[in-house]
Amino acid sequence: MSNLTCVLSEGIGNPDLFVGRKEEMEQLLKWADGTKRRISRSMTILSRRKMGKTALLQRFFNVLYTRNDPQLIPFYFRIPAESHAKTAFAQLLYHRMLTQYFAFTTRTPELVEQVLTFSELKELAVKDPHVADDVCAMETTL
Repeated sequence: MSNLTCVLSEGIGNPDLFVGRKEEMEQLLKWADGTKRRISRSMTILSRRKMGKTALLQRFFNVLYTRNDPQLIPFYFRIPAESHAKTAFAQLLYHRMLTQYFAFTTRTPELVEQVLTFSELKELAVKDPHVADDVCAMETTL
């Protein structure tokens, strides 16, 4: 993809260094297209350490973001190494997911690697009927 928008930093550094994964990327893109028709099943990527799984998924995120298909919104979450209480982890996951959702829907790439506060998310949610009710419901549980 020549006009790739690299909104998520790729662990390999220079995005031009991403080579040799054409077959795996095609398989992921075919899987992603199948999710829109609800024919794709869960997928697992297994390999030894340092074989490029993370770089592949980061590139996959960037390809989906670049495609700008409203039926397929990318989400990337790396589980933090430090331990979190279940509620803190759930909040981090929720905030990261909504932040990336808004980064995609508003085409604001600088949001992709941020985690917005609840009040910032609430402000954005007011303009988006798809998540406004969800954010209000989440506020009552906090």
